[in-house]
Amino acid sequence: MKIYRLDFLLKILEIRDKDELIQILDKKEEAYHVFEIPKKNGMRQIHGLEGNSGRSLKKLQQRFYRKALLNQPAALPAKGFLKGESYQTFLEPHVGKRYYLRLDIYDFFGSFSEEMIRENLSRFIEDEEAEELAFELCTVEGRLPQGAVTSPALSNIVFARLDQRIVKYCQVLESQQRKKKSMDRESWQNASVSYTRYADDMMFSSDFFDFRENLPFLHMISRILGEYGFGLNRQKTIMTEWEISLNGYVVGGDIRLSRKKTKELRRILYCCRDKGTQHYKLNMTLMENPGNLLKEINRYPHGRTGNQKTFSDIHQLAGYLGGCRSWLISVLQTEESTGKEVRNMQKLVRRTEMLLDALKEAEYKL
Repeated sequence: MKIYRLDFLLKILEIRDKDELIQILDKKEEAYHVFEIPKKNGMRQIHGLEGNSGRSLKKLQQRFYRKALLNQPAALPAKGFLKGESYQTFLEPHVGKRYYLRLDIYDFFGSFSEEMIRENLSRFIEDEEAEELAFELCTVEGRLPQGAVTSPALSNIVFARLDQRIVKYCQVLESQQRKKKSMDRESWQNASVSYTRYADDMMFSSDFFDFRENLPFLHMISRILGEYGFGLNRQKTIMTEWEISLNGYVVGGDIRLSRKKTKELRRILYCCRDKGTQHYKLNMTLMENPGNLLKEINRYPHGRTGNQKTFSDIHQLAGYLGGCRSWLISVLQTEESTGKEVRNMQKLVRRTEMLLDALKEAEYKL
């Protein structure tokens, strides 16, 4: 879909006239509340929309996202923030491969230049004034704010050219491998390098290409990204054989939750249970006192050292449990999960939901 005139953009945004839109955009800076959340290697800056100005801006972004951005094509490797795609579909093409490479793009949303954003908006917005207003709607200080409704979809649109270049490079490697005369039919069919991307996570896998012994591959990906102003977070680079673990998942012959992730979840669930009953029930005395609950979770297991998670408040705990629940449900949707494994995960889902319901009640009382 293309936007040829300004009045069509206003129709998409369901707004009366240009002046009303400009008035909302003029208050854009005060609409955003900037805060930081912790991540493994530092802090991530988030732009949240709040107040009357924030609500007005968010409504416009939601309409532009649904009626304009969702209709723009993304490259095939993109699996994040797209209808019908998920973290599961990001991982699925790599099941059963031998060699794995995971790369992380440093400061993903902050690396999109103003020039790149404008160039890609102009591909589907013909009117210059409409393009300028759309640009202001989606950016803060010329960048994609992490937390804006439009940023994920727009990142896929802008990044499509890089995705396509990376796919072509992988195809060159496949072609070179298939030219080898000694290959049998099965080897020929397996001579591929698979690539998918979920936001800043890039995943590669192959049956013939050992990434650890072919470091020029990593250098070429870095070079392609660098030509567009992106860089790799080298600390998050992972190269493995037979299976790979990332973000709570293990990909190998199938997709499953990592034992480390399920172990941590089981630890938290155990802390919250009523130890005096055979079946799983929550310790309601702890549930009624969030402070004591957090102390119990943060200090258990007693007398041991480890890297178990700690939580500063029940909101943080609820967020973590919600993420675990989503992981469990997504893994349950794969065909490879069967039998006892499924029953154990279903049990974890039920217990996690019990604890989440209790935490919601505790939040309400607070």
